[in-house]
Amino acid sequence: MVITANAAVGKRWANHATGILAGLTAGGAFLVGALDLGGAGLVQSGPGGQQAGLDAGIMVTAAVAAVLTARPVRERVARLLPIDPDSPVHAYALVLAVILFGTQFATVLFVDVLAIDQTLPPLSIGDVLASEAPFLIMALAGVGIYIRRNTAGTAERLGLGFEKPWYDRSAWAVVIATVAATLLLWIVGLAVW
Repeated sequence: MVITANAAVGKRWANHATGILAGLTAGGAFLVGALDLGGAGLVQSGPGGQQAGLDAGIMVTAAVAAVLTARPVRERVARLLPIDPDSPVHAYALVLAVILFGTQFATVLFVDVLAIDQTLPPLSIGDVLASEAPFLIMALAGVGIYIRRNTAGTAERLGLGFEKPWYDRSAWAVVIATVAATLLLWIVGLAVW
């Protein structure tokens, strides 16, 4: 869907693509919450969690995301955030961000994370990398790698350009973040052990 949003940029049908992509995504999220509320067992809140609250949180999040399919709403949001209300990529990213943050917020409120955490094996570095890989893929697809930008243009858009001196490169931020995440994971592992 992110690739379709990139392909729609500048096309006559961009507005239709925005509505369809955002609507399908928000509708799918709402459907997950509604089916689970009906007993489908798609998401788990844990033994001490509040399943109905989690499902309702997912559905409310999806409804808010669906409202963003309306151009006048995106125009109002554009007054607060640096987005182009006519861009299918910006609109879809906004919908995905609302769904991500809304579902995470609902999870924090209604899921018994400690009970679920005790039933899972400890995370390894590979687990963390695997869980973050989809975000890297979404970032690359989101800026239009090989659709609207080549590799150098993608690196530039993501702030990884190498035209700066070696000591001022954003790539160092990636290395520092990776080292910091590894150290924090190691510290958490020691604390749990």
